[in-house]
Amino acid sequence: MTKLIKCFEDLKDLPQGTEVFCLNSGGLDSAYLICRLIHDFKFKVHTLTLDVGQNDQVSVCLPNYITKTIDVHTVDAKEEFARDCVLPLIRANGIYLNQHPLSASLSRPLIAKHLVRIAQKYKIETILHSATPSQNSMRRFNTSILDLGFNGLYGSPYLNDNISRIDKASYIRSLGATIEEKRSFSIDTNLFCREFESGDLDNPELMNLNEEMFLWTKSVPSENIKITLEIENGIPVRINNQSFSLVELVSYLNTHLGPFGLGRYLGLEEGPLGKKVIEARETPAGYFLLTAFDHLINASFDYKSLLVKRHLDQLWTCEAVEGRWFGTIKNSIDQFNNEFFKNVSGRLTFDISYKTMDCRSIISSTPRYSTEREFDDLNKEVERAA
Repeated sequence: MTKLIKCFEDLKDLPQGTEVFCLNSGGLDSAYLICRLIHDFKFKVHTLTLDVGQNDQVSVCLPNYITKTIDVHTVDAKEEFARDCVLPLIRANGIYLNQHPLSASLSRPLIAKHLVRIAQKYKIETILHSATPSQNSMRRFNTSILDLGFNGLYGSPYLNDNISRIDKASYIRSLGATIEEKRSFSIDTNLFCREFESGDLDNPELMNLNEEMFLWTKSVPSENIKITLEIENGIPVRINNQSFSLVELVSYLNTHLGPFGLGRYLGLEEGPLGKKVIEARETPAGYFLLTAFDHLINASFDYKSLLVKRHLDQLWTCEAVEGRWFGTIKNSIDQFNNEFFKNVSGRLTFDISYKTMDCRSIISSTPRYSTEREFDDLNKEVERAA
């Protein structure tokens, strides 16, 4: 029988040695959870580390005696993340309220998918994560785990247990953990996007965009460049005549467009408690691909078709933000987009300069545009006369 875990008290009836599966994000919240489960409850803990291209998030080193007891499951999901999360977002123009592309909304369902898969494989009946009530990740994890058909205990003890970060740090330090010096912001990263919130960004009326947050967009280019993107059947496949996998292509764009200051976003996002918080992010690849796909579909479809597409884009984004990644509505829109993009192919060229990206050429395989407008008008007059 499925049961939602809301606090540590909900775990007290589980016997010592119970196998529990946890997400280890490398941060304070997950470190505290893992230490409590092992040290206080004497559970057998399995952890999942899902590699979606993050490389700068570990801020807590657990004590040796804790890490020795953990059964660690590591999954390289970069290709899966690019194919099943980033590409659907690009096709659905997944931009939150016209402010910024989604990021964490993409990775949370994929993490939940692998938590459920591995838990079922090893017959583990309890899945825990460390999201707090103020984080949208809470409902994204919980909804995904439930929608995936997990039949055991699941949830976050932090839903009802409000434990301060000072108390969490004090507890795990008492067990021998080391914690890096506090950053002035929190960060969530993947191969597509780096997302920042809290700390210096807590007050929307007085924001401090610390340059140390940024990695991809902090240097300055030496000279302007030209980029030509080729899309085949709705999939970006080549840049400047060089073929790439999706992971390689996203990495190439983040590396080569970032120095031009392209792909920085700043906007308010509503949390689960109804309050809005500032989020900053950088995704040069997202900025480029969303712009390129927008140009190509506009060149390839009539106005009425694009109106329908825009409506579905907003609905897809809402479903993803709310955590209904595996729900009927979002999956139905994905099927629509798969059909919509089946014959969308083309070639686009952009001139790139500092903080500027100008489209210089759009070539669609199914063009709705005219290349010789005056000639077309003359032919229309001839048809009417005939």
